[in-house]
Amino acid sequence: MTFQEKLQFLMKITQTSNKELAASISVDPSLISLLRTGRRKMPQNHTHIQKMAAYFARHCSADYQRQAIAEMLDMPVLRSDIPVSRMEQAMYQWLCGESDPVSRLLNVLADVPVSPSDVAVPPVASENLVLPREHAMPETQFFFGDNGRLEAFRQSLQLYTENVYSSELLITSDESVDWLMDDYILRKDFMMKFLSALQRGMRIRQIMPSMNLLSRCVDSIRQWLPLYATGQVEAYYYPRLRDNLYSRGLVILPGVYAMVSTSLGPDYTDHITLLTTNPQLIEGLTREFYTLLSQCRPALKIFSDPDTASKCFRNILNKSGDIVQLVSPLSAQTAPSTLLEECINSTDNRALKETYQLYMDSGEFFENRLKTNTYVDLSRLPSAQDILTTEIPVVFPYMIMPNQPCYTPERYILHLRNILRLLDQYENYHFVPVDDESQYRFNLVTAEGGTAILVKNTPPALFMEIDRPIIVQSCQEYLYRQAGQIGYKGIYREKIKSRIRTLIQELTK
Repeated sequence: MTFQEKLQFLMKITQTSNKELAASISVDPSLISLLRTGRRKMPQNHTHIQKMAAYFARHCSADYQRQAIAEMLDMPVLRSDIPVSRMEQAMYQWLCGESDPVSRLLNVLADVPVSPSDVAVPPVASENLVLPREHAMPETQFFFGDNGRLEAFRQSLQLYTENVYSSELLITSDESVDWLMDDYILRKDFMMKFLSALQRGMRIRQIMPSMNLLSRCVDSIRQWLPLYATGQVEAYYYPRLRDNLYSRGLVILPGVYAMVSTSLGPDYTDHITLLTTNPQLIEGLTREFYTLLSQCRPALKIFSDPDTASKCFRNILNKSGDIVQLVSPLSAQTAPSTLLEECINSTDNRALKETYQLYMDSGEFFENRLKTNTYVDLSRLPSAQDILTTEIPVVFPYMIMPNQPCYTPERYILHLRNILRLLDQYENYHFVPVDDESQYRFNLVTAEGGTAILVKNTPPALFMEIDRPIIVQSCQEYLYRQAGQIGYKGIYREKIKSRIRTLIQELTK
């Protein structure tokens, strides 16, 4: 998010006027207006930002405000007993930096709690259930601005509730969804209704924001993750650049209602929203959606089946090009054949055997790749004590299958020695030990010009295959930045080798 978007969000959630914020930081209200519209960039004087953070922290006492801010800042829930000073510091850091969209996505993926079995479906007495309305809605209505769009969305949820057995929902939007993010109660109601419907078999077809709106596209994934986790959402993207002049929002429950808005630019707020139950209008807008969909490509898939995940990894293994990955524990491709063969012989789980065999069979191709392509391998390197006392599954992020082989000190030494061999033999191979515990919560594998795979490292199992080039590239750049901050070339390469040798010595005592 830009500074402008962050300021807009905080002023909306606290219902602060330009005049009130200006008075609190001792500036003219016209400056606040310029900041909110983006005509002035973030103030170079960070004293003003510190005062803004202090003001917003003092004016966020309601539970819904703290919940919304916690989600926006990727923080745990801000309880009422958390000191205002802590909120102020978090807001100050958030306002000062243009936060990395991929980092926000990874933080949310690691914590998403929803799997299909977690969704509580309320009992339904009849398939023809219709809830009474307090007032009849006009066939076609027009709403203005963000407040009007909120009202249109509330009414569309009522229409949706009366038609809970509809088979599909069609959605496309290039517009900011801050208007929905600000209303936590409405957003929670929408999420639970749709999760329940997806459990009953409804499918959602979504066309994601255009490819030249990276931050908005990634934020869209973050906000939709609980729905994606059901496996009932098909996400697509339009593969060409847009001019960013017109933004389109469209929500259609075919045969029931359509909600549509068109605005100038992604952040234009003086827009008109139309909500209609007119059959001809709905049919025409549905045709428009499918015409656009025919020119789109699949953007991502989310699944919880490890067998499907193995197929995705196989596709990456068989492609040439640079690979950058963040994995925990040690990466499967660097495991020596003797270790993989030992794992095959020590389990009767068919899926595990096939996975270990896959990596054994790809070993020669992997080393041939290292002759011409870069392979940056960020990985957790635990202490000798952790290896001796903790069950660490071999080349899997956690125990996802029964009878899963785990590392012994001897197995870990085998793997470490093979990593040393690769470092000595191939200049294109880089091992980067990661000590930041926050990075252990996910695996991220990116292939140049191809695919990114995200794996949630805590149960329930959740895998995301991303095929949208702009996001894949952003994930790869994110990992390169992480590796660069730790250091992995030149003198750092020798220090890493020394650290691995030291760990081997500790494990052989």
